[in-house]
Amino acid sequence: MELKSKIPSGPLEQKWDSHRFNMKLVNPANKRKYSVIVVGAGLAGASAAATMSELGYKVSCFVYHDSPRRAHSIAAQGGINAAKNYQNDGDSIKRLFYDTIKGGDFRSREANVYRLAQCSVNIIDQCVAQGVPFAREYGGLLTNRSFGGAQVSRTFYARGQTGQQLLLGAYQALEKQVGKGAIAMHTLTEMVDVILVDSVARGIVARDLRTTERAIGEHAAVVARERDALRHALVDDVDRHLRESVDVGFPRAEVSALDGVLEEALDRVAVVLVILGGVDPALGGDRVGAAR
Repeated sequence: MELKSKIPSGPLEQKWDSHRFNMKLVNPANKRKYSVIVVGAGLAGASAAATMSELGYKVSCFVYHDSPRRAHSIAAQGGINAAKNYQNDGDSIKRLFYDTIKGGDFRSREANVYRLAQCSVNIIDQCVAQGVPFAREYGGLLTNRSFGGAQVSRTFYARGQTGQQLLLGAYQALEKQVGKGAIAMHTLTEMVDVILVDSVARGIVARDLRTTERAIGEHAAVVARERDALRHALVDDVDRHLRESVDVGFPRAEVSALDGVLEEALDRVAVVLVILGGVDPALGGDRVGAAR
């Protein structure tokens, strides 16, 4: 496997600015023709999904939690750094870049960290617009503190709940677009694999963590995904598909035919009962018998 960073060429300070300028723009009238898949609904995923949706793209967001508010971003409680230089203590994008590279033990990609420092200035404004209650001075201006050994005060914080408040701000921006029908939200859904076409990601393979309950209740077909109770199965026509010979996995044992399928909901749990029409004698030792 060859790992490609896709970092633009040119001087460090101009890499991403030149790249953005040379990128092809999408006409606003054509944005609805494009679909965007966002995997995850933490600070990055929720903000990306809400922003892309507000720009006019059709967005589908997948998260394996039951709610985007349960993302691990809630654990970031110390604050968020930005090169705003509100305290007039000599902070700058270059200084934030250097401190981040040094704090990461010089293991980060320099071009990406420099872009992070550039974007930090606008991220604070976006968070404030989303309603994040950053700490303020008595006069109402945003306040800062020094954090993590930095020589300048560049950390914006919300008491001891910075991660939680940032996540709630991104969550409400996401849910606003969901309420408008601009984002299709898929909770309790796990990404299994990425679909590549000519080495370009074109889609994902996802698995519903609610197993067969939702599939049976909302679709005509029974879709049993990998590792589910029904294993690998796609049943559209019960009479045609289930009357074929089925290998149940025992040595030299085969079920010759299936008599039918009974589907019954017990306490909101979908139960599928497979009735065997004929059983090979080799299955007798496994306590499997024919239907009575």
